[in-house]
Amino acid sequence: MGSQATNLMRVLVLSSITAGAVTVSCRHPPPEDSQRPLAGSAWRAANIGGRPVASGVNVTISFGKDGNATGVAGCNRYTVSYTQADGRLVFGSIQATKKLCPPPNMNAERDFFSSLRDTARNLRKKSQLVLLDRNGAARVRMVHNELACGPHQCVYHLSSR
Repeated sequence: MGSQATNLMRVLVLSSITAGAVTVSCRHPPPEDSQRPLAGSAWRAANIGGRPVASGVNVTISFGKDGNATGVAGCNRYTVSYTQADGRLVFGSIQATKKLCPPPNMNAERDFFSSLRDTARNLRKKSQLVLLDRNGAARVRMVHNELACGPHQCVYHLSSR
């Protein structure tokens, strides 16, 4: 009876440890919301203009709390002001470096910058951010970019996996 009680105790302890690990590591995605502030979040483009971003092409955006966003647009680094209010999202003038890259990178950059200029609002759904034009068409689909966030900078720790 002593060994059965010991075995039962081991099972309960292991179950508690396992359940605790799952609870601690589990992150709940944010609810769908287009008005939640983007400030402090970082994203990676998965789809621009209805086409997947080419393999090896990196398009990112990090929204600062100062009303400026920065990132890589496929080739060049950029900064752009943004305003988010009343369900709207509008980007200002884009400032970017001027280096040349292979065509897939330059095409992604051209399409991304065009999409930023046409953005009128956004939709956040779980770990995705969708930039929409004034007609409600999706211009860019992005996934939360946990790698672009430093410690304590991201509100949600999400992944595209």
